[in-house]
Amino acid sequence: MADEPNKLQTIVKDAKLLAAALQYTKRTLTEETLQFYLAKGEPKVVYERFVSNDAPMQVNLPSPITGPMHQLAEKKDWTNAAWKNHLDKAKESIAGLWEHDAGKRFLESAEFRATPAGQKAAAEAAAKNATSTVLATQKAASSAVKAGPAPAAQPEAPAAEPKKADPKKAAKLLGITNAKSIALLTKANDLSFKGDKSGALRVFAELVENEKLKMTAEMFMKELQKQIAKNPNKV
Repeated sequence: MADEPNKLQTIVKDAKLLAAALQYTKRTLTEETLQFYLAKGEPKVVYERFVSNDAPMQVNLPSPITGPMHQLAEKKDWTNAAWKNHLDKAKESIAGLWEHDAGKRFLESAEFRATPAGQKAAAEAAAKNATSTVLATQKAASSAVKAGPAPAAQPEAPAAEPKKADPKKAAKLLGITNAKSIALLTKANDLSFKGDKSGALRVFAELVENEKLKMTAEMFMKELQKQIAKNPNKV
């Protein structure tokens, strides 16, 4: 819309927006902002109510703006023509703060949504969202037509079956010649192939003891797997 309802300059020109903003600032305890922007009258009255360090409704203004006013107030120079320029700058500063902070929250408030301007904004937003949805749907449909039919899913290749080592070849690879040890190696290999790791480790432990090997069963199992991986054609 041409006038932006988050700006104080727009709000003060619309009676319903102004009433909604006054209600909003009262509810959010930020009345001083709008009241100062609307304030008219003698500089002394406005200064003492909104700018003075002891003001009951002191507004948030930067020191470069308040400084000159404090100096005039200390001198009690209330008729100085500079007051108009100082107060105008102060109101511009407050309007800027409102626009980028409280004004944005006001546009999301129930007070604003209840005004004609709020209802118009909601209708425009809904229309814009609907248009965006239609355009997105048309774009997706157009892309689907250009892409053509999706290729048929390819069947997954069957997983390679695990290779079972030959215990006798594995024994030779590890330098094991004892018949009992070879039998234990065969049993451990079968258990490992079936997925029974704990059972295989128990048998490997017996094999380690029988061979007097200086390694744990788990180390032996890992070493065997390592040797098989390094020499796949020898097992």
